[in-house]
Amino acid sequence: MYVIDSPIRYSIENQKVEIRCQFDGTFSAYFGHRRLDITELVEPRKTHEYGMEVQRKIEAVELAQQLGNIAKAARIIGCSRQSIYTYQQVLETEGAIGLKRINKPLKRSKNSIPESTENKIIELTLKDPHTNALQLMKSLKQEHDISVSSSTIQNIWKREQLNTKALRLKRSQALNIDV
Repeated sequence: MYVIDSPIRYSIENQKVEIRCQFDGTFSAYFGHRRLDITELVEPRKTHEYGMEVQRKIEAVELAQQLGNIAKAARIIGCSRQSIYTYQQVLETEGAIGLKRINKPLKRSKNSIPESTENKIIELTLKDPHTNALQLMKSLKQEHDISVSSSTIQNIWKREQLNTKALRLKRSQALNIDV
């Protein structure tokens, strides 16, 4: 199977492509009197031990080395040249494990409420799952001197999947909290 890379702006799909056989046994493809680049596709190897994502990045680097042209490899693979340069650099410095995307813990926004306040909201919600956000806001202000808007409470509920009364009841029952 071969990939035909076209310098033409529009797709050559479902169009007639002229294939010319050379004297040395190779062939070339032409479309509208323009020569098209032909690259042979190789069967994909067995999945890399770190997964398909790492394997795809390693294959991009290997294709760039094989072709000797990073721009052409980037076009064939479907990524940017900068990505291939980055993959090469990471592969040299850290090895294949460096190409694996590692999820880093999310940073808390400096404008978010303190975690202790958030935990207090969840605790009070689970103690009394029947209260709505306005009632909880008032009780936080009166009893605990914590000033939080009702929309903030609703956002916390949504993030913790406590946004409906049924979900709050289910969670409090799962934690064996007497309602």
